[in-house]
Amino acid sequence: MTNRAFALAPLEDYIGRRGTIVSGLTTLVVECSSLKRRTLPVTLLYLGYPIGGVLGGLVAQQHIEHAGWQAFFLYGGILTGALIPVALLRLPESLDYLLTRQPKSALAAAKALATRVGCPPPDALPPKAPAAAKTPVRLLISNPYRMQTASLWACFFVCLLGTSMWSRRSPPEEHLATAST
Repeated sequence: MTNRAFALAPLEDYIGRRGTIVSGLTTLVVECSSLKRRTLPVTLLYLGYPIGGVLGGLVAQQHIEHAGWQAFFLYGGILTGALIPVALLRLPESLDYLLTRQPKSALAAAKALATRVGCPPPDALPPKAPAAAKTPVRLLISNPYRMQTASLWACFFVCLLGTSMWSRRSPPEEHLATAST
């Protein structure tokens, strides 16, 4: 691997896995968490990623000689496939979706979800808004929103880049031990 490719590896890692998974899961965890205890699930989410990497590495260390490194892609696929039905059956629709799109039994589901997350339950569904025209992304970078958008993007990028660097950090002794083998 060249020095240039090695230097860009954390950026690729951020854009690929953490950029998509962590930001999507953060939204999901915040929407499904109660207002009183919201910080704990978000903290566990951000801690779970590096802890899962460490535990996965420990399991891989024990089994890689017997199963080969390719088997861990199979294990990951099986685990993901097994969790898809659990997610489909157990994850609720978001409160925003229930109130704006109003699918069948939206009011009952919105009341149950609002009670669970600590919000006051709605008495009735709001009037269904007419289909709005899609807002183009270029509106975010237009003059009134340009600084706020750039600041938000930069803060989120630096936060996830820091998480990526922190979770990839290993002691220098580990590098020396792997370089000599």
